[in-house]
Amino acid sequence: MNCGAAFPSIYSGVGTGPYQAQPSYANAYPRQNLQYSTDLPPSIQSKFNWGAFFLSWIWGLNHRKPETLLVILAGIIPFGALVGCIYIGFKGNEWAWASGRFQTVDDMLACQSIWAKWGLAFFLFSFLAPCFLFLIFGLAGAAGSH
Repeated sequence: MNCGAAFPSIYSGVGTGPYQAQPSYANAYPRQNLQYSTDLPPSIQSKFNWGAFFLSWIWGLNHRKPETLLVILAGIIPFGALVGCIYIGFKGNEWAWASGRFQTVDDMLACQSIWAKWGLAFFLFSFLAPCFLFLIFGLAGAAGSH
């Protein structure tokens, strides 16, 4: 799986010390020059990508889609960021495959599953942490004012 692009060790190669062979990052995107539209099954292409939804612009930068940064600007408009995140979620699998990072559809789906889990964890943390802090400090403040 190429979810984080496992790079070769810097210790593999000829030489020692500062003149040692450096790792090659060229294979981080093994399919970057191939056509993707015929390779990705339509059933997967039309599935919603929760990792892309929850981590929109971070996910986009990692998958070679800098235009996902526009979701930050869309936050100025009421519900603009939400609409942008929904759009990114629907296009996520297509864009992930188009990035050229994955050799197989199964690799892509496994990686997107990891993104979805981290995205959900981030969402829950960013929602529950303020609620928890409000309960702790809100109740402490209310008890101290009596």
